[in-house]
Amino acid sequence: LCPVVSRSYWNSIGERQPSRALAKARLLHDRDPATSWEKWFAAYPSKGIDLRTGPRFTSSDLSLRAASLGLGVALAQERLAEEDLDSGLLFRPFGSARVSVPRAYWLIQPVQNDTRPAVRAVAEWIRLQAKRAGSAADS
Repeated sequence: LCPVVSRSYWNSIGERQPSRALAKARLLHDRDPATSWEKWFAAYPSKGIDLRTGPRFTSSDLSLRAASLGLGVALAQERLAEEDLDSGLLFRPFGSARVSVPRAYWLIQPVQNDTRPAVRAVAEWIRLQAKRAGSAADS
């Protein structure tokens, strides 16, 4: 997890020091408790922040969209924000600082392997993406 924000919103706060700027910013919340701002502030304590305020969204993509529109700072799963970060729509005001969130996904197939090419292709793609994500997290 890492804070992401549009440059225009971040600059509008008028604070150069990131933790002070974050204290003045509107925090955008995702309803997933595994990606809550509490996790960020447990790892990077900051004073004067009321986590009860700020809009709450039903999904990560909505909080990222709100951040890209300049409505506040979202706490994002890096993989979900990757495209917006690469394009410059969002940026990471805390650089490479992040909080790890253990998470697991399961690929479930019947005991008798489905031999359809499309099923095999999707399963292989999922395995490749998981391996890449694991390698990126280790570096």
